[in-house]
Amino acid sequence: MTSLQELVEGIVKENVKEGVTEGVKSYSDAVQSSNAGNNGATVSQETLKKVVKEVVVEEENSRNIMVFGLPEEENEKLEDSISDVFQHLGEKPRFEAVRLGRKKDSVARPVRVVLNSSHGAQTILVKSRNLRHADKFKRVFLSADRTLEERIQQRSSAQEEDGRGASE
Repeated sequence: MTSLQELVEGIVKENVKEGVTEGVKSYSDAVQSSNAGNNGATVSQETLKKVVKEVVVEEENSRNIMVFGLPEEENEKLEDSISDVFQHLGEKPRFEAVRLGRKKDSVARPVRVVLNSSHGAQTILVKSRNLRHADKFKRVFLSADRTLEERIQQRSSAQEEDGRGASE
């Protein structure tokens, strides 16, 4: 138990360090753009808090993968199902998984998978195209975890593309 706890603490420290480094860059960018726009006035505390919050959320989400279309069973072992998907992709990461939303009889709820690193999540997302070639996972789709704003933006751009395709 102690070694697992030490591993988790090490991973958290590494991710926080990366997040702080990226946050400092974001602070610098925010300060420069804010100072350019208001003739040298200092950046407000609210602006800095907002930037920090965005960086933290972005870092947390970069380690997450959303799994759609994974069949939901009565007494399922979700970790085993996700492990099967990852094994098909040739990956064996450590992760935590949870189904989101209310249970409905006709629809499989999406699964949020939290990995130890954003690099592992990116590797899996790149390989996820191979799932469509497997009969067992033909209807399983992997996606990056997005914020509400990102989901709205993606939905509107997809609708615009659909509108362009229909008018051509």
